[in-house]
Amino acid sequence: MKSATKALLLSALVFPGVGHLAIARPARGAFYLLPALAAFGYLLWATVVAAMAVYNRIIAQPVALSAQSISTLLAESAALSGAGSVLLLFMLCWLAATVDAWYCGRKLDAPLPEH
Repeated sequence: MKSATKALLLSALVFPGVGHLAIARPARGAFYLLPALAAFGYLLWATVVAAMAVYNRIIAQPVALSAQSISTLLAESAALSGAGSVLLLFMLCWLAATVDAWYCGRKLDAPLPEH
């Protein structure tokens, strides 16, 4: 498999920066991997905090267990207030890592010029 294809698939389907690591570009891989990992960690944390807040409200004062009432409780949760911008950062990082991994792989696959 060509380096460009391998790097593209790994960065697009596994996690941002993994394609760079596979083609021996660890600094560039870390450039995409670390912010994406931090964003993913924040999103996971915010989701758990919001779910716990909804759970605690349901336990404290029983509410109708419908999708509408749970959605309303989630919308009121302060933990998810910054999640939209962090999700956008995560998605942009993933897209940029995929394109850059393909570009770096193409440079590796290019034939050397003859003298």
